Amino acid sequence: GNTVCQGYSLALCLLCRAVNIPCYTITSDELRHMWNVVQLDGKWYHVDVTYDDGLPDRLGRADHEYLLRSDAAMYSESHHHADDWNIYGPDSIVCDSNDYDNAFWAETSDSMTVLPDGSFLFGIPNDPDKVKRLEDICIRVVRADVNGNVTELSKLEACWPTGTGSVYTGCFATTCMYGGKIYTFDDTHLYSMNADGSGLKTVYTLNAEEKAVGYIYGMTLNSSGEITYQIMPQPSYLDSEYTLPMTFHTYKIKEEPVVTTTTTSETTTTTTTTTTTTTTTTETTTTTTTTPETTTTTTTTVTTTTTPETTTTTTTTTPETTTTTTTTTTTETTTTTTTPVTTTTTSTLTTTTTPEPVTVTTTTSTLPTVTEAPVSTLRGDVNLDGKLSVSDAILLARLNAEDQTVVILAQGLRNADANGDGTLDSGDVTWILKKLVGLI
Repeated sequence: GNTVCQGYSLALCLLCRAVNIPCYTITSDELRHMWNVVQLDGKWYHVDVTYDDGLPDRLGRADHEYLLRSDAAMYSESHHHADDWNIYGPDSIVCDSNDYDNAFWAETSDSMTVLPDGSFLFGIPNDPDKVKRLEDICIRVVRADVNGNVTELSKLEACWPTGTGSVYTGCFATTCMYGGKIYTFDDTHLYSMNADGSGLKTVYTLNAEEKAVGYIYGMTLNSSGEITYQIMPQPSYLDSEYTLPMTFHTYKIKEEPVVTTTTTSETTTTTTTTTTTTTTTTETTTTTTTTPETTTTTTTTVTTTTTPETTTTTTTTTPETTTTTTTTTTTETTTTTTTPVTTTTTSTLTTTTTPEPVTVTTTTSTLPTVTEAPVSTLRGDVNLDGKLSVSDAILLARLNAEDQTVVILAQGLRNADANGDGTLDSGDVTWILKKLVGLI
């Protein structure tokens, strides 16, 4: 739950070594700081997880300023400028490659999605210092190919009220991807768009109860299509006097409507005798119906502190009307009969659309609670999800740090005594992590 730079650095070592990435720690007594060096393609680079963990904690946020930096780049700025670096690893380690000092990821605070072709999807928020108009507050949804070339897919204007009649100059939106679609958010809506950035659509709007708490400031998306979004009254959950409310909610992405089309081919029968030919054709009528889509634009006033200025943007949306047209074509039928002839033609077009219901589940953080429930008895399974994972170690560490927002069921507390010594402490966290990486 809580740690200093040493905890961050040792955790990164554990995770990197679990997937065979060479990783060591580096310290400076002058700076009173610890970070890491990692090896990639035979070259060494600096990584500082501590300073890339942007505060306050918001779901989906991760800075990338100190990811794969050279000695020269790290030494040039204040967080790492010192002459007493000490690497706890081979003396031969030198981070002399500047391959990634100016990489595309340095300017984003969005966690990245790796696409099947090896490219990256992420959002780049606006620079708050450059905001002069309301439309300057936005997130640019971009894709970077394997060579680092960045292409803008979409631009979403989004701003968050401060509660005093103005708006924040920063954009807090992040991005995720599921089922070939991109998902993002603004202060009160969840959105989806196509993989190429087109087709922006609102998928969920905060209800009155959620709006009473605040606005959306974070979002993550799991492999089951469940979006967890974070609501707070302001970007930070702490002020000078007390902890502000923070709630987490779940939205299940509904599948796209399934459209089934069945067509029976038209059949024409022609019978010929010496003197008679009869041909009968039955027409096919197709009807298309389009449901008008309604878009609502909210007018917001922005106040900047550099130059006292208030900008009001008003947008009027004209409803779009689609007219349904039915066209019928009739083919003349000519019949000459000498010998009786029977002709049967059938043509059917059926379209069925079945939308699935939307389910929204709301969970609010509470004080630690112990509740009896017949659940998993797996050793180390603190969150009772039936498996051992890093989440169990994190939850137990938060409990040991006396995090007042932790909720652990009674069986979870029994499972938490992973090393079997009768107490819940850091030794149990260590046991879980060692078990995960195969050390025990």
